[in-house]
Amino acid sequence: MKNKIICIVIGIVFIVSGTGKIVNTAEFGNMIAQYGFERLRIIAPLIVIAEIALGISLLLCIKPKIMAVCSFVLVTIFTVAFTYGHFKHGINDCGCFGVLKIGQDNVFFIYLRNVILLALSLFVWVSNKSYSEKTQGWKNMFLLGSLLPMIFVAGYTSRFPLTTSKQEPHFYLNKPIKETALSRYLHTSPDSSYLVMCFSYTCPHCLNSIDNFKRYKESKIVDNVVAFALIGTDSTENKKNRDAFIKNFGEDIVTNELSNDFIIRSFIRIVPTFFVIKNDTIRTVIESELRKLN
Repeated sequence: MKNKIICIVIGIVFIVSGTGKIVNTAEFGNMIAQYGFERLRIIAPLIVIAEIALGISLLLCIKPKIMAVCSFVLVTIFTVAFTYGHFKHGINDCGCFGVLKIGQDNVFFIYLRNVILLALSLFVWVSNKSYSEKTQGWKNMFLLGSLLPMIFVAGYTSRFPLTTSKQEPHFYLNKPIKETALSRYLHTSPDSSYLVMCFSYTCPHCLNSIDNFKRYKESKIVDNVVAFALIGTDSTENKKNRDAFIKNFGEDIVTNELSNDFIIRSFIRIVPTFFVIKNDTIRTVIESELRKLN
């Protein structure tokens, strides 16, 4: 009885997680790219379908021992990927529940939840004796019937999302710069305006933003542009990607390198992030690629 309850609990978590992503699979694909896995964004629909299939299987207690192993492996992969994205690129939003936004930017909660899921999955795996437990026919039919429309929806929303999730405004918005941690790295003048770009050498979206970033100064929208590269511990990878960025920035823009430490990660939720500063106050925060000027 205890095993069934635990299976149902884990199953509900996976179903909620997959459902939150499936209404906007494209956004989940973008999140994968921001983690540094650009080529894997194409499998975003497959990951969502796998989550929902696993959740339904656990909810119905279909071959619980096998499903517990799958759950353990999937959560482990998610945890490793989030750890890489968090410490390498300063990402705090795991994107686990898609548009539902359930504790997605609380790093402690993310790790605590994953540890609990791993422990519950391990318990179910150890407690069940057989991998080949028989499954009632109606459960298989229900699983198949549920997945067919989900496959269509996942494919559709990878191009045309049913809904979009709006991230909460950045906590530095409309704050005087002296009251923010950004003041540690940037000294401004009240009679000048600035566009500050915080990026990573390994971020393709950052590279795509450079031309538009330079146009803000060329078009006199702002007086100054400043670029901060958030560097990690992998000096080899930084060197490999640094040359491409410097070539695109040009000699007229100075690129400053900052260690991607705890202070930086406390206010850079995602890369690239842009801060528009006027009158020593942060007037606009853009947490995405920088769009073309009209």
